[in-house]
This record gives sequence, C-alpha cells and structure tokens, in this order.
Amino acid sequence: MKNVYYHCIIKSNHPTLKNLYFLLLISFSQFSFGQNLVPNPSFELYDTCPNSYSEILHAIPWFRPTLPVINTGNDGTSDYFNACFDSTIIDGVGVPQNIFGYQHARTGVAYSGLFARYPNSTPYREYIEVKLDSPLIGGVSYYVNFYVSLGDSCTCTTDAIGAYISVDSVLSNNYNELPYIPQIINPVSNFIVDKINWTKITGTYFASGGEQFITIGNFKNDSLTDTIFVPGGGIQWWNNSVYFYIDDVCISVLSDSTVCLNSSGILDLNSQNQIEIYPNPVKDKIYFNSKTHSCNKVLFFNSIGDLIFERKLTCSPFAIAEIDLSSFSTGLYFLKIESENYIITKKIQIIK
Repeated sequence: MKNVYYHCIIKSNHPTLKNLYFLLLISFSQFSFGQNLVPNPSFELYDTCPNSYSEILHAIPWFRPTLPVINTGNDGTSDYFNACFDSTIIDGVGVPQNIFGYQHARTGVAYSGLFARYPNSTPYREYIEVKLDSPLIGGVSYYVNFYVSLGDSCTCTTDAIGAYISVDSVLSNNYNELPYIPQIINPVSNFIVDKINWTKITGTYFASGGEQFITIGNFKNDSLTDTIFVPGGGIQWWNNSVYFYIDDVCISVLSDSTVCLNSSGILDLNSQNQIEIYPNPVKDKIYFNSKTHSCNKVLFFNSIGDLIFERKLTCSPFAIAEIDLSSFSTGLYFLKIESENYIITKKIQIIK
C-alpha cells in the first residue's frame, strides 16, 4: 500500500496573505517548542486495522526501513498491534493479547513491536522509523524518550536498543543490522527484563540542524549484542529471540521536556507515583497507596483476559487499602483500577 500525503497549498498574489502564510510556515516548521515532534507517538492512528504481522505501515506515518523495493523475503517485518484486532485470537496482533504475549498499551490501545535479536544463520533485525513533524533546529538540545516491554514469550533479552536521529530517511534492502550509531541508547548492562511494566529509554540529543527522522531498533551486530536468560517464556519458535513492544515515542525541546515526561496515558498516574501499587511480584497481600486521588473499584484478570475478581476499593490520600491474594494461583495477572476520573491498568505477578 502506498502512503498518501495531503498538502494544503495557498495560491495568492496578495502580499498580506503571502506574509501570513510565510509566518505560519515558519511557526510550524521552525519553532517547535512545547510539542512532541513525533507524529502518532503512541501508534493510535491507523489507516487500516492490522490483521497480521509486519503491518507497521498501517500506523501512519510510521514505516519499516528494512523493506526492499522488490520483495525478496529479506525484509525486516516490524509489527503493529491494536485493540481493533480481535484480542481473543492468541496467535494474532491484538491488544492486550497477541502472538508475543499479553500486554496493555502504555497509552491508549495500540503499540508497535520488533525483533531486537533473532537466532538465525544471518543476523536479523527489525526497526521502526518515522518522519518528524518538523526538522530539528541546529544548536538546540532535545529530550528524547520511548518505552519498551519484553514480550512474554521471550526466554532471553538484551540491553541493545536505541534510537538513531538523521537528516535523511534510513533505508535498507535487507534485514541485517543498520550500519549507524544511535545517539539515544539504553545503558550497557541495563538488560530489559521487565515483562510486566514499560521501561523508559531516554537521552538528550544536540541537533546539528535539519534532522527529521527517528529510527528505533538494535543497531549492534550479533557479536556485540549481549543477551541474558529470562525465566518464563513460551514454547514458540522465537524462544531464543528478543522481542520488544514499543510505545510512547517522544522528542521535544529539552527546556520543554515535560511534554515528553507527561506524554503517557492509562499508566500515567501510576508511573508518576500518584497511586502506588506494591509489592510486585506479590505473595499474599497487595497494597494501594493513593497520594492525590481516590479509588472506586479494582478488577483482576487472568493471563488470557478473563475477569476473575472484582471488588470495591476504598483508598484515599490518607489511607492505604489492601487486598488478600493468597488464594490466587501462581502466575501473571492484570489489575484495573477504576474511578470517575481515570483508569489504571497494570501487570501483577503472583508468586508462592
């Protein structure tokens, strides 16, 4: 499917209109303060609901750079997950249930995904890329962040994930690692092991000027890609692979970094510690400590999304609520806290 771009063209010889158009153009393209420059940062917008793998192109205007002009089968098939797909189909691309596990979106109902490492005779990588809403301004520092979560089916993980910012689009005709050095990188030995929460990758970028693309993935070759074992995982053929979900990509002027820091959705309250949920993993009792908000109800779902427990929850800035989970079996669960003003969804692991 070809991407279609629509442009609004003003044709006028009137000097006032010309000047107004010029000022608007400058405002939108040069002074990008107080905004996230990444379009569709949480992958909520789409032209067609995904119905299979390798469909990041539907999360417009994101695309996969390792896509040959002629289909030779050597392309990196980055994925798009959305709740519009039937989530009861385990072997699919739904949210929260999909082929790589069960994960709610950090924001909204969608996210992307890619292989950061794949056990193959030939090094295999997947990337996602997008053109920014406006080019970066030379001499200005930018705050960059995105969030990753390890797929439930993985039995190993890596610390090799980053973002490359460039003037031109990054394209390749094969699925090997891209030969670029990302400016935003996850720290060495900070292995992404969390399958329950979203892990933030962040950094600062000093722009030369004119940069207008961001590409996310693992830019290291296999010999430089360190991996470690992760307990659990599925029985699928990608057990020895590393698969990351990606959500909430943001670039903002460093002085306005709150634009990115506040660019979260259903997990925003919890991630900013306005409601503390602990411990996790949990053996028997789980506690809810609300610092600024009250709670109305808590619901627990099993790993395939079935509602198994529901209870009214009274928590306030002055009291800590608790729920006894000692009767629950060991495994992965999902809780949802509902109130009149917000919904928080979080993975919970119960151990014995």
